[in-house]
Amino acid sequence: MTHGGRASLLDAVQGATPVLAMGVLADQPDNAAAFARRGLGCALDLTATRGEIADAVTAVLGAPRYAAAMRAARAELSQQPALDLVAQRDGLLALQG
Repeated sequence: MTHGGRASLLDAVQGATPVLAMGVLADQPDNAAAFARRGLGCALDLTATRGEIADAVTAVLGAPRYAAAMRAARAELSQQPALDLVAQRDGLLALQG
């Protein structure tokens, strides 16, 4: 279960863990919807009832297609170059002058 922030979604992909996302603000609702469209989990509105949440949890945990989609996403992510945080920091510092 996540709010749909980028970091939590990236963690979910790295762990090949399907998500149930309820975006709260900024890009979170769109992130949650994008994951749902790609079959990586389910997205719910903040107004979801207990029953809707329970049904979504059951669906995400019980349908093998979500886990398979996440494994495929993890494999794709693992082919990307590692993020160089030092280079990014140095680039930001250079921009700041």
